[in-house]
Amino acid sequence: MRQHDERDLRTALREEADRHRPDRQAMLDRIAHGRAAYARRPIDRLFALVRPAAAALAVAVVLVLAVAGVRLSNREPDVDDTPVAAPSAVPATTPAPATTNAPRPTTPAATATDPKPPRTTIGTPSSPSVTTPSSSAPQTDRDGYLSSTGKIDPNTSDGWTQDSVVLKSTRKVTALDVTVEVALTPGVVETGRWSTVSNDLLAISSSRTSKMLVFRFTLRPGKTLAAGEYTFAAQFNHTVGKHSPAEDSYEAKITGEGKDAKVSGTFMPHQ
Repeated sequence: MRQHDERDLRTALREEADRHRPDRQAMLDRIAHGRAAYARRPIDRLFALVRPAAAALAVAVVLVLAVAGVRLSNREPDVDDTPVAAPSAVPATTPAPATTNAPRPTTPAATATDPKPPRTTIGTPSSPSVTTPSSSAPQTDRDGYLSSTGKIDPNTSDGWTQDSVVLKSTRKVTALDVTVEVALTPGVVETGRWSTVSNDLLAISSSRTSKMLVFRFTLRPGKTLAAGEYTFAAQFNHTVGKHSPAEDSYEAKITGEGKDAKVSGTFMPHQ
């Protein structure tokens, strides 16, 4: 019985569906009518677009006012916001150092070091205890192409002396004999001798007499020297204050290109 009722219901529904036909023209008319109504209300469309932005702006304004209210409520009363000017810095005045009219101390004379000649033959220059050396004026002599100068070395002290002979020749030298004589005052002892002429060209010796310490510089046989300037030095110790350069002397005999020349002199201190 129940199955028969269900078949009748399905049959009735199918027949009803077959009788129903949608009115297409009515539907198109309703769509056209809606579009026309929407076109006549542009202000409604503008409100539809602006409404979300206005809502967001309103929310932001509410939040700003709320935050400002909290800050105002938390602000401490009676606070002076006027900035306080920092006190101006007053530079401390440094007093100028006191000056005196006391004389400046005299710088002591530099201690002389051992003479360092270009070449040394026999002996080593001494290292005396040095005081301020005496200044001396060169003693000069000339004979034609040859000239000479007798000098007291600047390192000379009260207890040590270097007598230097400087020869200048404008000719080639083929023979040379230079002698330096030092007076045997108290304490005179040889400490060295040297020359700017190389050792392979020059023979150097020393000897003593009853009154003199003699230094001799001789050009070796067959050797020659070019025209120029050459130095010959004699060094010795002596008792402090007991030796005067004026008591020493030198003599030089030279042959230059076949012509002899002779010069001599002393080592007088400058007055």
